[in-house]
Amino acid sequence: LTPLVYLVLLPGSLLMAGAIALGEFLLHYHIDWLKEQITHRNGWTAQDRGFWFALGTDQFVHGLTYLALVAVLIAYAV
Repeated sequence: LTPLVYLVLLPGSLLMAGAIALGEFLLHYHIDWLKEQITHRNGWTAQDRGFWFALGTDQFVHGLTYLALVAVLIAYAV
């Protein structure tokens, strides 16, 4: 639903909203893919400390992507 936020913040820029949405999708997909690869290759499950470290790191990086999106939107709005 975040593309709706982009359209509210940048009402005249459907192209920018689409580009941000595509970039966000690609980043989130690859972040999740990498976490899955790491946990699978190490055989980690919810019973392992490494699993939770990988999950926490995954969520932290997802949060950083939102900060980056805000920075892009602010730079674009100025």
